[in-house]
Amino acid sequence: MKKLKNKSYMEKRRKKAWAKTLKRKDKQKAALKKSIDSKNKLNEAISQRMNQFSRLPDKCNLCSKGFDRTNREMINSWKVVVQGTDVSLYCPPCEKIVDFKIAEAKAETTPVDGEEDGQ
Repeated sequence: MKKLKNKSYMEKRRKKAWAKTLKRKDKQKAALKKSIDSKNKLNEAISQRMNQFSRLPDKCNLCSKGFDRTNREMINSWKVVVQGTDVSLYCPPCEKIVDFKIAEAKAETTPVDGEEDGQ
C-alpha cells in the first residue's frame, strides 16, 4: 500500500489550488469590468451622436432649402458636417460647392511639387 501523504502537505496543496482559483476569478472580474467600461464608452458616444442629430438644422446652410427629417431619401443624400459642437447641413447641389471650395482651399495651402516656401 501507498503511504498517505501527511495532512500538512495536503493542506498546502488545497491552499495553492484555492489561490489559483481566486486569481482566475480576479482576472475574470477585471476582464468583465473592462468590457463593461468599453460598452459604457460606446453607449456614451452613441448618445452624443444622437444628441447631435437632434441639433440638426431644418434647412441647408448655404441655400436655405428645407430639410425633412422624416424623409429617408433626404437623410441619406444630404451632407452633415460636425465640427466640435457646430452641426452644418448641406443639400446635394450645395454639397458639391462646399467640396469644391474645400479642395480649392487645400490646394492653396499645400505647396506644389518643386516649389518650396521662401523662394
